[in-house]
Amino acid sequence: MEKTNSQSWGSFVKSLGANDFKKTVRVLSGEYFSGSLYNISFSDGDVFKITDRILSKVQAVLYHADEMRTIDIPLDYKGYFQLIPDHEPYTKVVDLYHCVKVDQPAEVQPRFKNNISFALEDGTVIAKGERLILHGFEDKQNQIFLRCKRLKMKGTPVVLVPAHCKWEMQECQDDQYYTMDDLLKWKMLVGRRRFVKVINTSFLSHDLPDLKNFNGVAQLLPTYSVKAILLEGTEVIIPPDIDMEVIDISESVNKSLFSRQQTLYSIYSMADKEFPLMVEIKHIAQNKNLLQTGQKCQLHNLQVGQCLTILRREEVKKCLVTDISDPEKKRHFVVPSTYQGTVSQVSRTFRYVFDLVFQGSTGQNLTVLATKNYTAEAPSLSSFHVGDQFRVLMSDTVLVQFAEKTEAVGIVEFENTETKVRVKFPMYAEGGFVELLYDNKSCTLAQLISRECLVPCHFKVDIRDPSVKDDPLHTAKELRLHKEIYDQCLVVTKEDSSLKPFELPINHEHMIVELLSNQPSMHNQHTSLMSYESNIEIVPEDYYSEEFRYEYVMGPPPLPPRTNRSQSSSEVQLPPPLPRRNMLATEVNLL
Repeated sequence: MEKTNSQSWGSFVKSLGANDFKKTVRVLSGEYFSGSLYNISFSDGDVFKITDRILSKVQAVLYHADEMRTIDIPLDYKGYFQLIPDHEPYTKVVDLYHCVKVDQPAEVQPRFKNNISFALEDGTVIAKGERLILHGFEDKQNQIFLRCKRLKMKGTPVVLVPAHCKWEMQECQDDQYYTMDDLLKWKMLVGRRRFVKVINTSFLSHDLPDLKNFNGVAQLLPTYSVKAILLEGTEVIIPPDIDMEVIDISESVNKSLFSRQQTLYSIYSMADKEFPLMVEIKHIAQNKNLLQTGQKCQLHNLQVGQCLTILRREEVKKCLVTDISDPEKKRHFVVPSTYQGTVSQVSRTFRYVFDLVFQGSTGQNLTVLATKNYTAEAPSLSSFHVGDQFRVLMSDTVLVQFAEKTEAVGIVEFENTETKVRVKFPMYAEGGFVELLYDNKSCTLAQLISRECLVPCHFKVDIRDPSVKDDPLHTAKELRLHKEIYDQCLVVTKEDSSLKPFELPINHEHMIVELLSNQPSMHNQHTSLMSYESNIEIVPEDYYSEEFRYEYVMGPPPLPPRTNRSQSSSEVQLPPPLPRRNMLATEVNLL
C-alpha cells in the first residue's frame, strides 16, 4: 500500500503546494549524490522535513505564430513581464490555496472575480461579479481560512473564507509589470501553466537577444530545489533531479521526531499560545548560498550552544534605505520605523525624462524644475525652457511623425504648473530636472513615509537617533527611502542576561535551534508587553535585491530618431507601454 503512494522525488517537488509545502518525507529508495552544497547518501527509511523551496533555474517556452522554442533565462534578468490571466476558474477554496501564493506583499496581492454568489457562515453574501483581493490565510482550530478583501465595499473590509467553501473564482486581468524575480516568487501556479507577455524594452542594456523585440507569449518553467532538515538537525539543500522514491508521511509522522530541532521560520509558525519557549542554538548557517546575516550596528554575538528565551513573534514595520552618497559604494539598511533621528527631505535630480519613469516618479504628484532647454523635433511633442515647472503625470508610448518617418516613441505627459496645459516630452529629452519641495520641515522617518504619494524619496539625517550608537544614517550625506517592509521577527532574550530583549529576523538570520521547554503559562502575562531593542541593520546586496522587487534599472535613454527612408504609419507597430510602477490605489478605485 505504501509503495502505491510513493512518488519520484522530482514529481513530489513539483506537486508541493504554493502555501503548504512544509512536508515530512520518508525515502523508499535512494542514492548518493554530489555537486550540491552537501554530499548525502539517502537510503530506504531516511526521514527529513522540508522547510522551504529555493529557485535553481528558470526556462521559458516562447510561442510566436506556429513556432515554439525553449530558452534559459538568467535568475537576475531585469526585464519586465505582464501576466496573462489564467482563465480556468477555481471551484474550491482549497484548490486556490494549493495553487496560488496567497500571503503576498500588498503591491502584488492577487485579485479574483467571483462568478457565482455564495454566503459565508456568518451570513455575509459575496455577490456574483464581486472582486476580491487574496490578502493572506489563517489557521484556526486546524482549519485553513483565506483572508480576502472586498474591493467594492467602503474601506475594503476583510472576510474569512473557510477551505471547504465552494465558489468559482477567476483570475482578474492584471495590468502591472513584473520582474522575473516577482513572477517566480509570487505569481507561479502549482499544477497550472503560467503564461506571460514579454514587455519590449529593447533599449535596456540587459535585454536578452532571444527576448529582444519578441511580441509573442511565453510559458515560464521554473525548477526548484528544497531546503530540508535531517533528523540529526543538519540543514541541507536537495536538488529535484535525484533518482529516489519518496512518500509523504506528514500526517502520520511522530511529531517528536522534529519537535526538538527547529528553524527560526518553524518557530515563528507556531501558535501564539506556544510562547514563550526556551531554545538552544545548535547550528548557525555559514553557507554562502544562503542569505547572510546583515552586520548589525549593535551586535548580539549569538553563538552555537547559547540558550535563548523566545518571548513572542512580531511583524515589525521597517524601512528599506540606501546610502547614495557614493554611487560606487552604496550601502543598504533595514531601519525600524521607530527610528528617532530627525530627518529632512532632499530634492532629487533627473537628467532625462527617462529617469522620471525608471525612478518610479510617475503618479507621485511630483513637481520638477527644468534646468536645461529642449527643442522638440516633431509637432506632437513639446519644447521646454530653463525655469519651466511641470507636474509629472504618466508615461505612455505614442506614434510620432518626424520629418522623414513615423516612429513609436516613449513619452511622459506633464502639466505646466503656470499654464495648466498638458504637454508630452520624449524619454530622451535632457532637462536636468530638479524636484521641487513644498513641505521640507524636519520630521521623523515614520512621518516622512506617511506623506501621501511620496515614497520613494531622498532625505538626510539632521539629528542622529540618540539611542543608536554610531548611527550610520547620520554620517550619510544623502539617503534614498525606497519603501516600507514588514519584517517577521522573534523577540528573544539571552539566558541569564539583564539586557533588554531584542528582535531576531527570521528571513535573514539562519540557524537551527533545539527546543528545550516552553512555558505557555507565562503567555500574555508580561511577555506580550515587554519592549525590545530594534536595530538598524546593514544588509548585503542579495537581501536588498530580494526585498526591493522593483529594482530601478538605469540604462541609457532611447536615442532621438534617425533620419532615413520614409515610413508610413501602417508599417509602425506600437510596442507595449513602458513598465509602470505599482498602481494599487488607482486599480482599487476603478474596480
